[in-house]
Amino acid sequence: MVDRDGKSWPAWQLVDTPDGFRAISPRPSPEDLKRHYNDLYFVKGGAANQYTYEYTAAELRHKDLAFAEAAALVQPDSGFYLDLGFGEGFGLAYFRDLGWEVTGVDFTTTGIDQYFPELADQVIVGDLFEEIDNLVDAGKRYDLVVVNNVLEHVLDPGVMAASIRKLLTPNGIARIAVPNDGSWLHELLIGSGRANPDFYVSPPGHLQYFTIASLTRFLERHGLAVVDMMGEFPIDIFPLNEDSNYLRHPPKGRNCHFARVEFELGLWDQGIDALIAFRRGCAAGGVGRNLAAYVKAQT
Repeated sequence: MVDRDGKSWPAWQLVDTPDGFRAISPRPSPEDLKRHYNDLYFVKGGAANQYTYEYTAAELRHKDLAFAEAAALVQPDSGFYLDLGFGEGFGLAYFRDLGWEVTGVDFTTTGIDQYFPELADQVIVGDLFEEIDNLVDAGKRYDLVVVNNVLEHVLDPGVMAASIRKLLTPNGIARIAVPNDGSWLHELLIGSGRANPDFYVSPPGHLQYFTIASLTRFLERHGLAVVDMMGEFPIDIFPLNEDSNYLRHPPKGRNCHFARVEFELGLWDQGIDALIAFRRGCAAGGVGRNLAAYVKAQT
């Protein structure tokens, strides 16, 4: 099999796991996966290539949406904030501006150097698992831990979930976001011929595939109680209309993306409670391109 970057990998298939989600088999070795991300982020300006897109003003505001949602849902007005896989640093900047003490961990600072270089002293650069272990061993605890679109990438998501639990204060909350893959909406798109059977499968980048039910089972199995669930705008409704089916006609995806941005910003303008109500409703219906589980450590 050849991935989207033109590299050859074994033929993969999706298999059910004891934890309830679906996963790629065979698994890449740690060495192969490390090489993949090394090539992606560190070879020939790879990291810079990840962040060359110029956002519109609306997209920049939309970047804050997940963090505004989180700020509205957590109890303390300030505290200790940890962002695992901080990327461009929008979450760090948002909570810094609210008066929180912020820390981020990621493989590179390229994104944050571009958008928030003043936060360089608040981030840790290195292997995510190793740095998480270092934080746990140092006794660090956080009131809010954000893990957006990380869990689907790692070889052992159970270990990461257990580590997140250890990083929470007694009343701490974690926001864990993953793509919603294999949902009933995806099955509808596939069954009606609007999408290929494997359209959402993208190894070696994505190794795990979660639905709302399987994400909930997985988190609770690893000591995290789900206290709220959000479904971000279901952009994957657009392929139901052939005129906006970006899966068959990729150039249509740009307008679909901006429709999502405008809709969610419009909801936010009605008040953060309106946005949260919409996202809760999406999750209750099993839709939302990304899922965001809010969890506490089980007692």
